[in-house]
Amino acid sequence: MVKFERLAEKIFGVLRSASDEVKIYTPDGDITVDPQLGTRFYVPEPSMMVTIDTDNNEIELSINKEESFEATEKMQRRLKNLANEFLINYTVKNYGKSIQPRDFSYKAKINRMRKMADQQVSESMSRMYGSKKTSYQQVESVKLLVKHKTAVDEDVRGSRARNIKDIFIEMAGERFRFPHKHLGGARAMARHMSYGGVMEDAVGNYIIENTGRMLKLKEFVQYAKTNNLINESTQQILETVNENLASIKHDIARLSGTNTYHVIAERIKETEPLELSEDQYGYTEDDLKDMFTVKSFSEKFESLLPTVNKMVAEKDHYLRKVEESSSSTIWVNGNLDLTEEKMLQFESEQARLGYRLGAIASLISENETLSTYISKVSKRMQQGQDINAFEHSVINNVLENLTVKTEETVSEDLKESKEFELSLEKYTRV
Repeated sequence: MVKFERLAEKIFGVLRSASDEVKIYTPDGDITVDPQLGTRFYVPEPSMMVTIDTDNNEIELSINKEESFEATEKMQRRLKNLANEFLINYTVKNYGKSIQPRDFSYKAKINRMRKMADQQVSESMSRMYGSKKTSYQQVESVKLLVKHKTAVDEDVRGSRARNIKDIFIEMAGERFRFPHKHLGGARAMARHMSYGGVMEDAVGNYIIENTGRMLKLKEFVQYAKTNNLINESTQQILETVNENLASIKHDIARLSGTNTYHVIAERIKETEPLELSEDQYGYTEDDLKDMFTVKSFSEKFESLLPTVNKMVAEKDHYLRKVEESSSSTIWVNGNLDLTEEKMLQFESEQARLGYRLGAIASLISENETLSTYISKVSKRMQQGQDINAFEHSVINNVLENLTVKTEETVSEDLKESKEFELSLEKYTRV
């Protein structure tokens, strides 16, 4: 387990030795003077930002590309040594603009939203409690029982969620062993059982299978990073894997909450699995094995290859569907209302365009797949992320094919939104 507080303290020491001005920010974007609370460290001269990514166990250094290598060489070397010391990854990114704290303000907003969502989930659960080797948590009428490998240290925050040996679910005098050492999955199952579900039904099977899949996929991504297997051939595959990981994590978290459980559970019951023939798969299992081989392929991932292959094929199928949908007439309900946009302040032109795109997505009728896709792209733009060439092409198709359902012609505001075609060029990542 990485001791992030100690890592943060050491990063501050490295930066402080090179600059008199180091600003420390918490995960919520608040400034602090306590290095142990920091996850982002901003240095104005030389212009750089160091971020501790606790989700991916990574130190990320962002440098203004105009800074000379000599000015940061020693610092980069010391940060890399820290990453090696704590057995985590280290990446360097160059930016073509001056780095400012506001550049990551959107991340703080996301963290706050996540905390609010977590709080809604936790309100319907008891706090974890128990002895040195056993923890308990009540979820309505169902109790979680967690056995630990080592003694719980009450002085360490979150210690009852770590070093898990086994998890059991108790209900109506019966005890069931949850097959994975993952507290989030067990909580989702406990919520499901509190509503009358069982492990063997559609939702129960989904929780068990996808919790196991999530753990295996995370290990697979870490394996690729650790062994430097991220290259032009594997990048897109790993992006698809990470997208699936985020989707599974989102579903498991929502299945734990009283306000969100039923929405996800009904979707699981109603969704038919996508069946693809072998000729629709872009790779064979041998192809994937070759791509993710160091000196010898780790056999423990052998059983995961069909799943990864299916994910890639499903992603390709989905993108083809999006592209086809964007190339024909796209009906929208009503005109685009820009009243709210004019009252808002945006951090950048990109964020404004992203907001406008989201408004358009909400008007698209009779094509939920396309509407959802455009909405996701718009959110990424509002968060400061670039869009790739495919996304740019789809957006242009949408703007060309918008048609108001209740009128003969597209409204003036919708016509005006076709300014995207030129404005988006600067945000395209090929």
